[in-house]
Amino acid sequence: MKISPIYIYGTIGVLAILFLILFAQPEGEKKITELKRQMPDDDIHRDLQNPFSPSPGRDNVSEQTKHILEQMKKAVDANPDDTAAIREYADFLLAAHKPREALEYYNNILRKDSRRPDILLSIAYVHYSEKDFDKAEEFVRRSLTIDKNNSDAIYNLGAILATKGDKEKAREVWEDLIRRFPGTEIAQLAKSSIERL
Repeated sequence: MKISPIYIYGTIGVLAILFLILFAQPEGEKKITELKRQMPDDDIHRDLQNPFSPSPGRDNVSEQTKHILEQMKKAVDANPDDTAAIREYADFLLAAHKPREALEYYNNILRKDSRRPDILLSIAYVHYSEKDFDKAEEFVRRSLTIDKNNSDAIYNLGAILATKGDKEKAREVWEDLIRRFPGTEIAQLAKSSIERL
């Protein structure tokens, strides 16, 4: 079974949005409300629109999603050198609330090519979501050694620093981002994040 690219890119987009929302908003309840408001209407997230539905987790992954995961796993097992398929599977695992499993596959890609800033940022996201902020920072910084102009990575570094309580460094990172990428959406996000510090 082949998965439509719209689902792949949609999943990646959702992960990026979740990453930014988590980093941009320090208040916990506001985060949950914002996440539900921006949740996509797909098989993974459809039931979560209901305010009485359980929080997302590995226990409420739909049967269809499980089937898709099985098919993707077979494709990865059949061609273990296809990093695009591995990435697709890891992203889907992450969206299906299986971050530890996703991490294994992201690390598999890094073993094949250690200079993948996209994979380093995905790993940073996993560590951040597990509240391991030091590891998240380590992987964001690694991605910036490969691509120092990755505005998402720069923003996320500031967000991690703010989460760790180093608001002054976070402000410096975000101000630098605003100077380097004026007029962009990420610069606007950095500006609003500075205002919330």
